[in-house]
Amino acid sequence: DTAAASSMVSAATSAVSLGPLPGPTPMCPELCIPDGDECTLLLAEIDSSTINGVLPIFDVSGAVVLYCAYTLAESPPRGRYDLPGNSKRLVLRSANDEQLMASSCDIVEPDGGSTRNCGPVGMALLDAAEERHAVLRANSGGGTRSGYMLTNRSGCRIFVRKDTSSSFCITDEDGCRLAATDLESEADVRRRMSLKISPGVDAGIIILALLGAQTLAVHSDKLGDKLDGLMQPLGTHRLAETRLHRCRVALEELSEHAGAAS
Repeated sequence: DTAAASSMVSAATSAVSLGPLPGPTPMCPELCIPDGDECTLLLAEIDSSTINGVLPIFDVSGAVVLYCAYTLAESPPRGRYDLPGNSKRLVLRSANDEQLMASSCDIVEPDGGSTRNCGPVGMALLDAAEERHAVLRANSGGGTRSGYMLTNRSGCRIFVRKDTSSSFCITDEDGCRLAATDLESEADVRRRMSLKISPGVDAGIIILALLGAQTLAVHSDKLGDKLDGLMQPLGTHRLAETRLHRCRVALEELSEHAGAAS
């Protein structure tokens, strides 16, 4: 596992077949797991209480092999020296020389011509040359439980879903497992996930699909909270109208009874 993770980030590593993910070229040729090897990486889930951050990604020996910068802001910062910067949502770099491996940017569907406060509805995953390689969107229902679907430019799809509170599973269209996570150890105070990636799979696209799904889920939850906040005053107003109508009906009935008695 250690040898696989170390060689994975070498720029001299030649690309291998994607196996379950056929396509013209992998998104991250340097991060393809060699055939016959399973790679294990350790990383934390994205912290929804922070706006920006950098996740170190470790091999099983404890060495940092990759970094992924992220932002949970409604709109990613545009500045070149911001984090992650250049309007990127996620940026994956090598820990050795900070070489750009891959990144993602938001897909936003504006409401009435405005992109403010609507959040991303999906992500475009970009290779090191800034070319779009795949698109990540939520399945119907949204959220990590319903799952997310990633479609690469050759039309092949992979699926990301959360099985339990700490476990994710990533499969291809035929249901074959490409990668899966579990909690590294109950004693690990950093609460890192153990990400096991199958042979012949592009680790770069797996990492961005996993972290991208988490990021989209955070925005989906925030949007739901906003809608609940908007609906609450509306519900209160309707309740007051209903009560007022009932009072008017009661007063009319009392008036009719009083008239009949007189």
